[in-house]
Amino acid sequence: MVNRIDTLIEAEARRADKVKQLVTLLRDPDLADFVAKLASGEEPGLPPGRAATAPTWPMASSQEKPTTLRGMIRELQLPAKFTSKDVLESVHGKFHFNGGDPLTMVRSAIYTLSRTGPGQAFRVVKKSVSGSEQVYERIS
Repeated sequence: MVNRIDTLIEAEARRADKVKQLVTLLRDPDLADFVAKLASGEEPGLPPGRAATAPTWPMASSQEKPTTLRGMIRELQLPAKFTSKDVLESVHGKFHFNGGDPLTMVRSAIYTLSRTGPGQAFRVVKKSVSGSEQVYERIS
């Protein structure tokens, strides 16, 4: 127990020394431009005016196609009234389902997009009866 307390005290002392060194470096006038670039979000090694950006995954920018099934379904040009099979035909070949059942995944996505709330994109026009498909329409 005493060794553990000593270890914690030593670790805190090392940390305090590092913080003092960091504060000294941050206040160093020779590094003022470097610190200002870091604080503004710019990458210090980049040309002026070019801000550092977080790494992005492929197809993640707003100019490109959506990467999620719900995002893709939201962007589809669908008929006025449609079923999950219509959506599956539109998405087929454009989205990789990673071994899952495509129809089930499309139905789940449409269900999520048809729930009332701020993200609602569709609504149910005709509920399924005796195995028939639900019919949806776009509301947003």
